[in-house]
Amino acid sequence: MDSNEFYKSLTEEQLEYLEEMLNTFVEVAHEFFDEWVDYDEECDLLNFVSTVYDAQLISRMTGVISDSFIDLLKSDRGRFIKDRDSFISLMEERING
Repeated sequence: MDSNEFYKSLTEEQLEYLEEMLNTFVEVAHEFFDEWVDYDEECDLLNFVSTVYDAQLISRMTGVISDSFIDLLKSDRGRFIKDRDSFISLMEERING
């Protein structure tokens, strides 16, 4: 069963639950990002990237997308996900001095 078939098989309650789950992931991702901005700790930004990837995985597997998740991906914060490899290299340079 592909994600489209799975999405069509979901009840309204299941769809609402998955959207709430995605919204929670987005909220947590924003918090990790804000922590990184405030304290400049590389683990928080890596957690941000990881959390968004988890949300993307849920969305891809289930076919469910929430408005807040779309907004996150379109935001400036979403650009860190696209540039993840270069960003991690930058963080490693900063860690290693």
